[in-house]
Amino acid sequence: MVLNVNIMLSVLLILSYSMVGVHSLVGGNPVLLENGTEYFRAPENFQVILETNVPSACPVVLNVTRSLAPNSTDNFWGMATFRPPIFQQSAFYSVVPGSYVEFGVSGDPTLNLLEGASPMQYDKPSVRNTAGTFSFATKPDQSLGLQVVINLRDNPNFDELEMAPFGKVVSGLATLARLRTPSFQALPDVAAKYSAGGNSWLLGLDPLASMITAVTVLAPGGGGGAAVYRGARLCGGPAVNGYLVDAALQDSPFSNLAGDSDTGGGGGGG
Repeated sequence: MVLNVNIMLSVLLILSYSMVGVHSLVGGNPVLLENGTEYFRAPENFQVILETNVPSACPVVLNVTRSLAPNSTDNFWGMATFRPPIFQQSAFYSVVPGSYVEFGVSGDPTLNLLEGASPMQYDKPSVRNTAGTFSFATKPDQSLGLQVVINLRDNPNFDELEMAPFGKVVSGLATLARLRTPSFQALPDVAAKYSAGGNSWLLGLDPLASMITAVTVLAPGGGGGAAVYRGARLCGGPAVNGYLVDAALQDSPFSNLAGDSDTGGGGGGG
């Protein structure tokens, strides 16, 4: 679903590019907006596990809390539960060491050119952009696209931009700290170029770019029973990983709603 947006991402740069917003196609309860557009409401809490191509690194576990930023959460739910997940087999195309990393744009340009307009409007922040939190980048038209920013430190400048966190990384921050800074990052309008050219464009410039190789969504209550996370071993036990049962890859009471972990290899976790 195409959106033409201007988006502020970092302390020093203002990036302008065309982006996408998506609706969820599976799971959740459908909601009809005033304009007649239907989308799917996210659960109140869920987790998204990102496996990467970082050697011998743990997966990144994202805890999402809808009450923090409902529209952002619903938008992210749509991205994660799309078939395949929008950001599976996609790059961390902006990496500012010690500050933030960005993902969300699909490596498949066809997924970045879905027709329509996202109905999701940005949320007013309820918490600050502290280390480990993640939010969508704000845009002047106040709609949500695909650009998810994970804070590697406290970023008060993002508070000033009214970027609204909707969850926190509970394990895997060390993996994010090891992401490769893309060789193309200094190019203008990187996200727009990636959106249009996809992985063939990006990997042509930097074949060693850090990638998300597999995405798993775990959510309470749906899907009719327990699911097994079959990906790389998680770091930390249940006290770290929140409502995951444990780090030993045992059965979880949360349904695997999207993104089979073995799709696309999923071998980044070591």
